[in-house]
Amino acid sequence: MENAIRSLRDRFEKGLLERVPKTSVNGNPFAGYEIPQSVTFGGAVGEAVQLLLNCAGMASSSGSAEDVLEILGVT
Repeated sequence: MENAIRSLRDRFEKGLLERVPKTSVNGNPFAGYEIPQSVTFGGAVGEAVQLLLNCAGMASSSGSAEDVLEILGVT
């Protein structure tokens, strides 16, 4: 299961970096995390990116990881 999740993560990150200018994935890609830890959209307003991602059905936060867990209903 972890390999499938990592494969999806890699595909997601690659798609972001190829399609969205001034985007970077932060953190160590070899740390073993199954999900991106942090993504920066250069020149974008965090709340606008968050709104667009949330409208597309993706949990996101322009703040801390605790904000994402709250959005997902995990408290």
